[in-house]
Amino acid sequence: MSGKLYIIFLFFWVLIVINIYGVQYIVITWDYDENQKISITEQTNSVNIGTMSIYSNDKFKVYVTPKILPVDENELVQIQVSSVKVGETTISMDPYFPTHVTTKWLYGTLNLNFIFFEPPNDFMVILTFTFMPL
Repeated sequence: MSGKLYIIFLFFWVLIVINIYGVQYIVITWDYDENQKISITEQTNSVNIGTMSIYSNDKFKVYVTPKILPVDENELVQIQVSSVKVGETTISMDPYFPTHVTTKWLYGTLNLNFIFFEPPNDFMVILTFTFMPL
């Protein structure tokens, strides 16, 4: 595939919750090579982007809102994110049905799957993660 995928921002909206035992917190680390060319695998329409770890001192719910943007403002990008996974856990993209994390942590490769009809040119992805108490 000739295009490149640019991950320009990874926003984390963390909802701090005061519960009976104190303040709930979430610690996020994401390790990846910023200079690495990221290409979508044609057979699976997916890409792995480093390793992500999400830890909390209490159980939580999470969902992600992906947004695709063109690198060139005059170009139309016809691609959608079909799923986002951290390790083996698929993160919901539906705010009404967030992913429940009862183990207090997620860890593994950050994987994005895409839907498109033609291989896309360069584009950017913004992922907004929203966390809530469980």
